[in-house]
Amino acid sequence: MVYLFPSLVILLYGTLSVLASPLEQRTVAEVLGDIRSMNSSLITLKSLITSLPNKIRVLQGVAIGRESERLLQYIHQGTEHVKFTKVTTMSAGDAPTIFQRLNEIEPLIFQTLDSLVTKKYAIMNSFPDRGKIAIGVEFGLTGFEREIDAFAQALIVAVPEAFKAQGNSFQTAVDSKISKAIAAYTNRP
Repeated sequence: MVYLFPSLVILLYGTLSVLASPLEQRTVAEVLGDIRSMNSSLITLKSLITSLPNKIRVLQGVAIGRESERLLQYIHQGTEHVKFTKVTTMSAGDAPTIFQRLNEIEPLIFQTLDSLVTKKYAIMNSFPDRGKIAIGVEFGLTGFEREIDAFAQALIVAVPEAFKAQGNSFQTAVDSKISKAIAAYTNRP
């Protein structure tokens, strides 16, 4: 379940906290820290989703919604850090490390999205208004897609030319998986 107001507040808070810090403090290490935070949030989110019984309770839906919001905040913060690193582009030495970390979380993104699709029945049948639940999940996935695309695009702009294909590959693969998850919730029971 996605709650629009808390999501906007968290996103606004994350944006303001990043913008309030001096530009010279944004480093590649911070970007790597953001990716670690994304990884941690994805692990928690995947665990929450895969542990759902056949009929979920409201508190489980709220926990998933909150962790989803936290993940969006980490991605948004990572985007801002990439955009405002000390130098306008990352060095050829930094790019492999960043893409190594992204390659490590890509399967986790896929597993989390697969779990969400697998648990569709439990999610949809646990609440009386299935249409609203489906729209909420679609909305959350669309927000995730928007944030991950912005993060990938910021990386593609920031890395040396030799690494841009890796950024495009990451973005294309994740977008494809998100589209499949959205399609699963668009086809309502």
